[in-house]
Formats: sequence, C-alpha cells, structure tokens
Amino acid sequence: MLQRYLFSIRFAVSIMALAAWVAEAQGVKGSPPSPSQQVTRANGDGTGEHGPQLQHRNRRYQLHSADVLELNFPFTPEFNQTVTVQPDGYITLRGVDSIRVEGQTLPEVNDSLRSVYAKILHHRGWP
Repeated sequence: MLQRYLFSIRFAVSIMALAAWVAEAQGVKGSPPSPSQQVTRANGDGTGEHGPQLQHRNRRYQLHSADVLELNFPFTPEFNQTVTVQPDGYITLRGVDSIRVEGQTLPEVNDSLRSVYAKILHHRGWP
C-alpha cells in the first residue's frame, strides 16, 4: 500500500520535473549561470582563476521557484494536491508543515515528503 503511495508521488514529481526540464531546454525558463560557469565562460578555455574547473555532466534536475508538483495519495485522496514552489523556495503541504524544496533534486524531495508525511500517515512497512 505504501509502495503505491511512493510510486505515485515519484511518478507525479518525475513527470512535472521532466516538463520543467523540457521547458528550460527550450529556453522558456532560464536561470542565471552559476559563478563557476561565469568564470569558465570568461576565460573561454575551461580554466578558472585557480586552474581547471570541474564540469557537471548529466546532473539531476533541481527544483526552482514556480515549478509545479502534483502529489497523489491513492488511499488517502484528501491529501492529493498540486503545489507550486513559492519564490522563497517552500511548498505548502496539506496537513503538515511547509518544506523547502528549491535546489533539491527529485529523490531529495521524495525523501523530504516521506519524512514530513511519516508524522501523520502511519504504515508499518514504511521506514
């Protein structure tokens, strides 16, 4: 039963993140480059002020302000909700405290949601 909850949450969050990633890749939503990217671009040769900078490849999507997540709880539909990451990076959740998700990857958000909802949704198979 809990497995279905977690799968449903993971699936919904994954779909929303994929949509956000596609929108960002198409230039709909741009984010400013990080300071390390700015240094690399300024020098043009891949080295920063203090030598070569590590490049991140295939990084997981990190949530940003205005991203939308759909949370589905098949066995407790009263907790189903669509939440938007607020400008301060928090999402407001039904029945529990708000949590900060901006900058987190989907697995990190899933762990945060599991932790916060474990306080009110009890299941003996849930770690």
